[in-house]
Amino acid sequence: MPLMQAFPLGLILRGTTSLVLADGTTIVRLTALGQVEIQGQSEVGVIILDPGSTDVLVGIEFLESFKKTLVISPGKKTVELVDDSPDLPAPSK
Repeated sequence: MPLMQAFPLGLILRGTTSLVLADGTTIVRLTALGQVEIQGQSEVGVIILDPGSTDVLVGIEFLESFKKTLVISPGKKTVELVDDSPDLPAPSK
């Protein structure tokens, strides 16, 4: 989440965390506790704050807490967030 959007939302700073980027470099970022609601279901979790970001990224833990699966269909050019189904394999960690 962009850092400048966190303060107006009143997010509570929690500390810092180290992240390893795709190129192998390690960065340190502030974290905050936040609450997200989807279709009436509310979950609290850790949000990573990035001063240079303009995007909100969603991780596997977020999807698991809401029991959702991300389905990407490049041919159809669609991305869907769907309820977990017993027919779908569980994401590997």
